[in-house]
Amino acid sequence: MTSRERVLTTLRHQEPDRVPLFAFSVDPKFFKTIGGGDALTCYERLGLDCLPMNIQSWCQGVPLMARDVPAEMSTAGGVFAGWDGVDEFGRIWRRGSYVGGAVSGWDDLDRYVPALDLDRR
Repeated sequence: MTSRERVLTTLRHQEPDRVPLFAFSVDPKFFKTIGGGDALTCYERLGLDCLPMNIQSWCQGVPLMARDVPAEMSTAGGVFAGWDGVDEFGRIWRRGSYVGGAVSGWDDLDRYVPALDLDRR
């Protein structure tokens, strides 16, 4: 099945060849590294079947679609906009941008399987 067929089959409550893959947010650093600067190429190379239409929405209470977001509030956006720390998957974030962690290259990505820490979720 193509990605389109897989997603539409799922939305019709029918069984596709596999569960469609989706990422709520992909850091722009991955667009550059994996997709050569192109978001659609990145999604294709990651094997995702669908992608978010609105990559950034809010940053520290300010809508990012506004044209006058102060520079000190500007981040890469996404789920962790404006946040510093280490998330449950071991990813390190600074001002909402992924800066390191468990995956630093293709080989790491192939070996990476995060713990299912279901009690925290």
